[in-house]
Amino acid sequence: MHSVRKSGSPFVLLFPILFLMLWPAPLFAIHAIFDDGEPIQRKHGPIFLGMEVAPFLQTVESKEEAAVKGQFKHERRYRMDGSAFRSEIGNVIADFYRGMLYRIEINFKPLEKAASPILQLSKKWSHRHGPPRTTALPGIDLYFWDDGKTRMILEADHVETMLEYSLTYIDDDLFHHASRDRVQIETEGKSSYKN
Repeated sequence: MHSVRKSGSPFVLLFPILFLMLWPAPLFAIHAIFDDGEPIQRKHGPIFLGMEVAPFLQTVESKEEAAVKGQFKHERRYRMDGSAFRSEIGNVIADFYRGMLYRIEINFKPLEKAASPILQLSKKWSHRHGPPRTTALPGIDLYFWDDGKTRMILEADHVETMLEYSLTYIDDDLFHHASRDRVQIETEGKSSYKN
């Protein structure tokens, strides 16, 4: 999660998720696909994974953000104010790769830890999509669901007495295309990475 906090480097906040998604050792745990359960939703409000950038810009009011270290080449990021969504949402990030929406990050307003909805949310989505894969880092809990087409990540950051949390939807195919292109660029086309 790299956008909930008002302070701190965006790259530092993005690093844990990118590390877990790209590092080979835990890849199976993150990539596990659950055959049972409902498909993961691909839409949030008026936006949806796979949406092209032109209709996105016509549909929602957003601000394009400057590129940050760690972004894919050909990636564009837009931030939408949470007021266009539900009251508990602080902001929504939309990431496009080659003009297609591949990632939606919903950042909720911080809460006191005592009011944490994480267990309730995890149970709700486990009932719908099956049990998640989980990873715990210092101060961060991550829950992953993947139906083979869409990945959903619930992230909870425990900062002192407050809880900052987000929900992210990722288009698997677009993410893998972007990852493959990055590897090909970094290895000058010598990698055998196909998806």
